Formats: sequence, structure tokens, C-alpha cells
Amino acid sequence: MTSQIYKSGTVNNINNFCQSIVSKKYINNAQESANSTITCILGRTAAYEGRMVTWDEIMKANVRIDPKLDLPANGVDWQG
Repeated sequence: MTSQIYKSGTVNNINNFCQSIVSKKYINNAQESANSTITCILGRTAAYEGRMVTWDEIMKANVRIDPKLDLPANGVDWQG
């Protein structure tokens, strides 16, 4: 049954979102979204620096992450 876990989770999330709008009981998942983003930043930093990075270290860091990516105009360059 694990093959359907992502699909069923997605369907449930969409249903919950739509129901929150209809019922005007809006979902506030800002904290979960922030935690998810910070977790990604933590993993990215650890990978780039090749060391263990702590949550506290990331929270105290004053680093600007440039959202501008240098991507090929026609999509991903898989050939390098």
C-alpha cells in the first residue's frame, strides 16, 4: 500500500485545502512551511560545506541565499 501513500496524501491535502476555503476556516501552515524551508537550507548548507550543521547554527546565521539560479534557458542541461 505504500505505492499510494503520496497520491492519497496529496488528495487529502487538496480536499482539506478546498474544505478550509468553503468553510472559511483557513489553514495556517506557515510554521510547518518555515520549518520545511529551514530544513532544506540546513541540508544544503551541510552538503555544500561537507560538515554537520545544527539547527541552532542555521537559525543564528545571517546569510542571504541568492534565489537567482544560473539555469540554461532551454531547461536542464543533462549533458553538462
